[in-house]
Amino acid sequence: SLRAVVRRAIEHIRLQRENIQLREAVNLKRITEALGSTLELNEVLQVVLESALAEASADFGAVLLDCKDQERIRLAASRGEGEAPVDLSILDPLESLDAWREGSQKSILIKAGEETPFPCPLLARESRKSAMNVPLRAKGEFIGVLHVAREICPDSFTEGNLETLQMIAAQATFAIENASLYDNLHHDYMAIIRALANAVEAKDPYTRGHGDRVVKYTQSIGRCIGLDEEHLEKLKVASILHDIGKIGIRDQVLLKPGPLTDAEYSEMKLHPIIGDRILEPIRSLKDIRMWIYQHHERLDGKGYPEGIGGDDLVTPSRLLIVAEVFDALVTERAYKPAWSMEKVINFLRKNADTHFDREMSEVLIQLLQEEGESFYKENVIVY
Repeated sequence: SLRAVVRRAIEHIRLQRENIQLREAVNLKRITEALGSTLELNEVLQVVLESALAEASADFGAVLLDCKDQERIRLAASRGEGEAPVDLSILDPLESLDAWREGSQKSILIKAGEETPFPCPLLARESRKSAMNVPLRAKGEFIGVLHVAREICPDSFTEGNLETLQMIAAQATFAIENASLYDNLHHDYMAIIRALANAVEAKDPYTRGHGDRVVKYTQSIGRCIGLDEEHLEKLKVASILHDIGKIGIRDQVLLKPGPLTDAEYSEMKLHPIIGDRILEPIRSLKDIRMWIYQHHERLDGKGYPEGIGGDDLVTPSRLLIVAEVFDALVTERAYKPAWSMEKVINFLRKNADTHFDREMSEVLIQLLQEEGESFYKENVIVY
């Protein structure tokens, strides 16, 4: 009967809606879990974009963040197949930037053929057919825009697509806020680490910049041997702080222009122990403390302070050992001139498997041969 047909049609529509709602709930849960798995802002933004592209069936996505303190916007992330450039110069005049902020406060859906209602470098892309902008907020304050576009697919977005993007943006806001807080804390943390290192360098002009250079060398070698970002970040801190214990060495020993006596050298060899004691209360530096403690050890066990070697020296310690010695060789010190690159390479080869890990030595030699003296003569700050 007609009534039965209508009932079946209504039931079919209801089931379709429930299926869509269930799929959206499952996808939202997946997105929430993915966003909660990291505090790195760049990773958060990539998760947001991947989710937005997939859920909206878009082929280009981007996040613009509002840098209010600098009166500019930043293309924080972009992803997709679009070929057209993102021209941020559209917002160079302050009045255009203000117009963008005002226009971006609300969600917007632009269908194929429709004009851009306000200055926006994303909506103005020539390849754009249909696009959506959704505002991102933190603690109620506008912080930027989540944008997706169809630049290959000719079909326009729907209101349903816009609602989905708004849900993703709502989840993204919390993740971005947490990641930004973490980013600020990390920046302050690194500033404190740097201040500690400055305290040592203020005592000894010959080591000024030594930590910065060791950072560069450990990062370069570490990437070549395949260390992950977590280890590289920890190595950065270890490289900056490896000589922190020298703050406890008497000036007449630390700054002595000539060779040290046996007693003075014994005192100098205490600086890894002093550094370990200084850093001991900081629980987050537990691994890093060990690397710093071992940075004057040798592979053959003839180093200090423990005289350990072989398998007792972990990879980051081995890396720090060769980087620290390398910088001492190529820079002028009170007791010696800077060595030539050829002399350094010969020294590294001669002392592989005794003083240094052979793999670390070979990687460093390869970097020197590829980049030449610019590898160690250019002033580089990498944090």
